[in-house]
Amino acid sequence: MSGFYEYLPMAVMLFMALILLVIIIRMVVSFFKKPIKVNARVIDKYQSQGTRYDFENRKGFRDVFYNTVCFDINGRIKKFNVSPLAYDFLQKGMQGELKYVDNKYIDFDEKGEQNEE
Repeated sequence: MSGFYEYLPMAVMLFMALILLVIIIRMVVSFFKKPIKVNARVIDKYQSQGTRYDFENRKGFRDVFYNTVCFDINGRIKKFNVSPLAYDFLQKGMQGELKYVDNKYIDFDEKGEQNEE
């Protein structure tokens, strides 16, 4: 039984190193991903409020506000949290070219007329 306990710290360290390696690889891959550009239409937008722990000041929880915009991309709906400036710019029915990486909104270039439903 003593053989098992001799190798346990080594196994734990190897497991932690493997987890760290996976995290680093994912960060590097996401850094070099190219943005996706697609034609999209703004179908909805809304604001919501929540709370989260304030790690910077360590004074408990604080209110956070989310500006969410929903896009129709070839019949598929995709939601993004955007900045207040982008939220004010984007209007329902706007059509144009949406640029994003994974679930991160980058830019929207308006093209054509608005189609209000």
